[in-house]
Amino acid sequence: MESGRHTPTPSEKGSEGSFSVGLRHGLKSVGPGSTFSGSEAHHASPLLAAIRREVEACEERLSARMSRIERQSQEFCEVPEKLFRLEVKVDEAEKQQPRSQQWLAKLDGLVAGINDELQ
Repeated sequence: MESGRHTPTPSEKGSEGSFSVGLRHGLKSVGPGSTFSGSEAHHASPLLAAIRREVEACEERLSARMSRIERQSQEFCEVPEKLFRLEVKVDEAEKQQPRSQQWLAKLDGLVAGINDELQ
């Protein structure tokens, strides 16, 4: 029961930096210093091109994700500064609240006085 796949033994794996390509008539080692004959290169070339495109697409996705994470990290680092500025504004508004209430009370009295005069 042969599925067409072959698991290489340690002796078939070759040296570091190479890998084996399963062809119909056995394994061919691909790596530094190895060469393909014409038909073997024709079969491996589309495979290598597809792998290269997939790796490039993965690199682009990873780069985009890293850029997004860097931007989010920078925004996260800016949160304490933005929070401090917001707290300063809230403190200023709280300090002005008694004066605003007094001003509103005076306006209320003036409107009541004008209203009394008009009646």
